[in-house]
Amino acid sequence: MLDLLQFDADHAARISELEHPQRVALACWGAEYAVPVYKQFRKTHDWKVVDPVAAAGWTFIEKGNVKLPRKLWDRAGQLTTHYYYEGIPLMLFSVATATSLLRTIEYADERSIKDCARVLKCVAWLAEEVDAVLGGTAAQDETFAWIDARFRQSAEGDLAPSDVDHESGAGLPSWWSDLVAHDAPIQKRKLD
Repeated sequence: MLDLLQFDADHAARISELEHPQRVALACWGAEYAVPVYKQFRKTHDWKVVDPVAAAGWTFIEKGNVKLPRKLWDRAGQLTTHYYYEGIPLMLFSVATATSLLRTIEYADERSIKDCARVLKCVAWLAEEVDAVLGGTAAQDETFAWIDARFRQSAEGDLAPSDVDHESGAGLPSWWSDLVAHDAPIQKRKLD
């Protein structure tokens, strides 16, 4: 059974060494990684739920606090539930980064470690789904290398937004163009 509360213990251990703003930045990078994937395959307005959450994270880093509107929490939760029950993992793992990022921003205590690790878990699951859609590419390997680079960036205190372009997907690994070119990347399947 898929459990969106899962996280990688090794990632959590590394995250525990970071200060709260660094954790938020790491979670923001994870969400930014998912934004273009989600946007590409959801042309309606609801893709924006991931983007404003990432923007809120960067505002938090810049100002030390941020208002997280109830509407944003509700929309992120609704979409996570929707894609789970619809059985669309590519969308689920993309939007679930936003729900975990919201919690990472909100809780500066021990919970933020697990929630940040959950963002990275969703990014890894996203890459696994890309591999399934494309028939065994190197998306997972490239994504884990990307995550490792973000850990190093966090440790060095480089808290700037990622180099992923939210509109075009530029800055994503090489699998991105293959996924966009795929004739049917959205696959439904039972997730519970």
